Amino acid sequence: MSVFRHFERNLAGRDFAVGDIHGHFTRLQAALDAAGFVAESDRLFSVGDLVDRGPESIRALEWLDRPWFFAIQGNHEDMAVRHAFEHRLDPDVYCSNGGAWLMALPDCEQRRVAARLGSLPLLAEIDTEYGLVGPGSRGLSVGVVGRSVRRDGEPGCATATQGEIESRLPVVARADLCRG
Repeated sequence: MSVFRHFERNLAGRDFAVGDIHGHFTRLQAALDAAGFVAESDRLFSVGDLVDRGPESIRALEWLDRPWFFAIQGNHEDMAVRHAFEHRLDPDVYCSNGGAWLMALPDCEQRRVAARLGSLPLLAEIDTEYGLVGPGSRGLSVGVVGRSVRRDGEPGCATATQGEIESRLPVVARADLCRG
């Protein structure tokens, strides 16, 4: 796993962000369609929590293979890794957090899925015409941040209003997609 990933400015199209997909990829596709997303030129950045709770969590792997979709690891991806490889996560706790879909898979498939989710970076920065935007597991921030750590390892300190952030990187879905 690469802890950090930098994305150059998208000169061909637009960049979008989404959070908390939680296995609702059909709803995500509907939101992208409504936004006029163009797969040939636009990019979509997920700030974590691709899986758990929703009926389509296994589709996360399909989405991660799309050349325009980029994700960072959130706490639900981390739970999948801890369940499949470290066995340090209480099965009842993981199940109550939406992990039943992964637990239902054969052990070898659980490890394959968890390995892919565990390969996602923890930090990212996106160069935009207005400056850097850092998608992190706690949302979007202006500056070189993600999980509240800058690229150079120092604590993140950038602050911005939601409007300032959205002016730099449009948010496809403001609310958790689980809520319909």
